[in-house]
Amino acid sequence: MSGFRPWVLGGCLILGIAVGDEPRKAIPLLDIEAIDPTEQGTAEVWTEVEAEQAVEFPRDQRVRSESGQFGVNGGQGAQRASIAIQADDVRRRFNALLDQADAPVSVPIEILLHGKPGDPPRARPVAHELRYTADTYLLRIHVDFSRGLDRERMEGALIRGLLFQRALQGKEPGSVKTALKAPVWLVQGIIEADAWRQGRGDRKLYEGVFQQGGRYTLDQLFAVGEEEFWRSDGVSRAMFRAQSGAMVMALIEQPQGKEAFAGFCDEVAVFEGEMPILLRTHFPEMNLSEKSLAKWWALTMARLAEAPITEVMNVMETERALADALMLHFRDEEGISVNVTLEEWQGADPEEASARYAAVRPAQDALNRLSYRC
Repeated sequence: MSGFRPWVLGGCLILGIAVGDEPRKAIPLLDIEAIDPTEQGTAEVWTEVEAEQAVEFPRDQRVRSESGQFGVNGGQGAQRASIAIQADDVRRRFNALLDQADAPVSVPIEILLHGKPGDPPRARPVAHELRYTADTYLLRIHVDFSRGLDRERMEGALIRGLLFQRALQGKEPGSVKTALKAPVWLVQGIIEADAWRQGRGDRKLYEGVFQQGGRYTLDQLFAVGEEEFWRSDGVSRAMFRAQSGAMVMALIEQPQGKEAFAGFCDEVAVFEGEMPILLRTHFPEMNLSEKSLAKWWALTMARLAEAPITEVMNVMETERALADALMLHFRDEEGISVNVTLEEWQGADPEEASARYAAVRPAQDALNRLSYRC
């Protein structure tokens, strides 16, 4: 494939780091635990020597993505090519969500594949690491390949890497002393918002979440960690992703929302305060008190749950909607609310023509809408 170029690691270090640069230094891992490159089933902090040994892949086991943002090391050729293509696709879609053009590569991201299908699993399926020279930062994503490639996890790992990369842009190598972080709700919310942007959102899921009042409160959404998310069952993950997606879309749809959201993404990985404080900083026009943020969130959920007029109902849904449409509502002479079916209308209808019209008009509108969907 012409878009992929092998990485050269001879007299020069990979990714343009010249001979004579200071040795790469390790700062604390972005994850609390990592895949150990030499021992199975352990999760220990990497030392500089171990990390250097982990990238000793032969030249024919390295490939660089077409954008130049990602390098993929290890595994089989088809695996490397597939991951490089996925990584560039995630980068392109992330930039499109923010309405930003592809920027020049400032912090390269290196993806290292460890093991092969059938090997004993390692401590973590995915782990991030940060290194730097005198000139640049270098992000690494370590992937345990013993169970094959989990593309869902891989997409999340790539989004986290891109958020880390944004936070490191323009910063002096070695100046970042704290472990970077990417909130799970933000990572999953970006993935979900992108799905809706491409017309792949599942409205039924939002309808179910909205009808149940949501599984997570705002505080719970912000508090969920990476391991907690992946340990939960599929239904819980889907509901979490739906509510996270609604939060991201609520932010992006504000006036100048994409620009504000891009600024939020630039800072979130190095921010050490409470999440609502950072949100208020970048979205001041939302007046983000806890109640107002929850309101925007709920309104977005309701909008996403609303069925489009072209969505066809099944037979049972049509019967229920028809019964609701043919329920007429009005107030009697004493001002008491009366609800009657169409069969009960005769004799119970109000005497004044305006009151009858007010009772019948909503049913007429409901039947018109139902005619498109039944």
